[in-house]
Amino acid sequence: MEASNACRIINDDIVFQPDWTITAVENTKRFENGVKIHIEFFAYDSSREHFERETVHLYPSRIRVDFSMQVDECSTPEDVMFKLFEIIMKVYEHETREFLRLKSARHAAPFHPHKPSTMMDYHDRMGTGAHGMVHDLIYGIG
Repeated sequence: MEASNACRIINDDIVFQPDWTITAVENTKRFENGVKIHIEFFAYDSSREHFERETVHLYPSRIRVDFSMQVDECSTPEDVMFKLFEIIMKVYEHETREFLRLKSARHAAPFHPHKPSTMMDYHDRMGTGAHGMVHDLIYGIG
């Protein structure tokens, strides 16, 4: 599928959660049949002090993350949607790793995606090792 067709499908035909904005633009100058996905959503602050005080703090502005997506192997809207689904799951995985904590360990986040030691532990458990850490380092920068 050409990038322009995938962008049309994402921008005009696919809907998701009402508080999320997902848009696509062609990224063919950088990657053949490449699409850049922009995702914006409201996110909670995962700082430890909010867990310790049991408070909820929503960031005042929406979080924006960008991802690259290749659509050359897509032939149907469902193919594009599945690739988008995989990207959305990366966002959920990232947020889950920030928020999944142990109260008994002063609200430690053993799989936190912003700390090298916890990133490595997570990827060791996933069987992806240091190679998997690349995904954490490029998360959301498209």
